[in-house]
Amino acid sequence: MKNRIDTVLGIIVMFLANFPVQCQVISHINWRPDEPVNGDSVTVSVIVRFGNRPFDETDTLRINENALEVDLFYEEPNEQMPTGNEVEEVIECGSLAAGNYTISVRLFMKWHLNNWEEYELWDHDSVEMVISDQVLRLATGWNLISAQFTPDDDNIVNLFAELVERGSLNFVKNQEGGFYLPGRWPGLEHWDSRQGYMVNMYRDDVLHILGERIAADEAIPLQAGWNMVAYLPTDPLPAPEAFHGIEDVLLIVKSGAGGFYVPSIPFNNMGSLQPGQGYMLRVSEQVDFIWNAP
Repeated sequence: MKNRIDTVLGIIVMFLANFPVQCQVISHINWRPDEPVNGDSVTVSVIVRFGNRPFDETDTLRINENALEVDLFYEEPNEQMPTGNEVEEVIECGSLAAGNYTISVRLFMKWHLNNWEEYELWDHDSVEMVISDQVLRLATGWNLISAQFTPDDDNIVNLFAELVERGSLNFVKNQEGGFYLPGRWPGLEHWDSRQGYMVNMYRDDVLHILGERIAADEAIPLQAGWNMVAYLPTDPLPAPEAFHGIEDVLLIVKSGAGGFYVPSIPFNNMGSLQPGQGYMLRVSEQVDFIWNAP
């Protein structure tokens, strides 16, 4: 009886060893850089639990509009599926434009029956990747931010929706004192790309901006008193250089980090002004301000 059972089990093992079984062997899909922006050269990384055996060199990448479709091929001899060890496959995607992308990975294997045949083992669900025009990094607590792009969708609720879903956003405030409190007070309607915004965060996160670049010489209307303005130049600038031309009406500039610049003294502990940051300006009278960018 025992010999008969052993024989049956042996037949089952041989059958399974020669039959392509669907199983989830792709454990992780990622990309580099972590927060890609327009024009970055992107690589897709696929972690596969497939032992130490190499993949075939016919791996393919197809880019169909905003879909990245990766096919990996594995040559498996007449043995059972190996598991345990993880192998990383890296696929170069080249330079990609800003947009929302899906990445899908399919795994194929050549299994030895009578002839070599190709079998699809697993079709991985798609993962989402965002390539932004600008990435704004937000720290826990207060942030004074701005964007160099007019968002394709400038609705404040939509712009911050992912941060709300992740539970990281507390509220957003503009220079007029209006604010957006998720789920409680939708007091801001549209993002004004010439303004800076105060953003309060429960935890660190990033805000992705997709849109059209604003010219660095776009005029920003300033009212007498305090204003929060967007930093529009593409490169960092020292404060005295950035504000050259309005020194006669400029009383003080403050950064979100607590630095300030007073041209009348003169005093400056701000260092260089940076893209993605907003700045508070106090002026003595109404004026149209244009950044003194090269």
